[in-house]
Amino acid sequence: MVSICTPPQGHASLARAAMKTGKHVLVEKPMTMTPEEGQLLEEISHDSGRILCPAHNFRFSRTAQKADKILSSGEAGQVQWAMGIQLSSWQRRLPDWFSDLPGGLFFDEAPHLLYLMKHFLGDIAIEQSWQTGEAGDLQHRMETRLRGQHGTSYLTMWFGAPFSEWLLILFCSRAVLVLDLFRDILINLPPEEGHNASDVLKTSLQGTLRFWNGVGASGIRAARNQFLFGHDLLIKQFLDSVIEGKRPPVSPREGWEVISLIEEILNQNSPVPCLV
Repeated sequence: MVSICTPPQGHASLARAAMKTGKHVLVEKPMTMTPEEGQLLEEISHDSGRILCPAHNFRFSRTAQKADKILSSGEAGQVQWAMGIQLSSWQRRLPDWFSDLPGGLFFDEAPHLLYLMKHFLGDIAIEQSWQTGEAGDLQHRMETRLRGQHGTSYLTMWFGAPFSEWLLILFCSRAVLVLDLFRDILINLPPEEGHNASDVLKTSLQGTLRFWNGVGASGIRAARNQFLFGHDLLIKQFLDSVIEGKRPPVSPREGWEVISLIEEILNQNSPVPCLV
């Protein structure tokens, strides 16, 4: 069975109707089309006592959970800056409604890297945004520079790439953490002990071994139908919040704040800057 997510244009009305009939709601990202719609849903959730939870699933992936643990332990030091990279090939299975969104596929997929950046860098603000090409073109590329509480970040999304990759790289004071979101793999690169040939080879070997160990672990989970990109833990925590009356794992505010960032990126968007 192939499941296709409900188009974002219908999220607000469906969530509103469900809460008004007494249902708790787990809603796919992007939660709504505008921040104002998200704020209205937040008010309905509060007034009705119904739980509303945006599905920011990659925050609950094994990769993000491991990164949280490493950062909490102090092993990697403090996050200094981050880079989010999304390469998307048109060979991917895509919904037929994405072209109707403002910014095209960017509007539907940017939430993932933005909510992860907010999670690891704190509140973030848009400094500059620009694009190459137009939505739907093979050369369509969106680039954004952001500043967070704990460091700066850079987001680039190319929607005509020859293959697909989703990466978040956290540059920390004592390590570099590479979150491979597609394969659910975390590569923890420790600081160099020196910079001669043997040190470079050692770092390369460590990274390569950790990558292939991760591929093996993810392959086993895929074979067992357990390769779920964090949805399993997110849904468990959502159900716990419903049963126990706790706060949802992702708040409605977090959902509409991401929409605010997307809206600001699209409003600031300008042609790619040229050097003269």
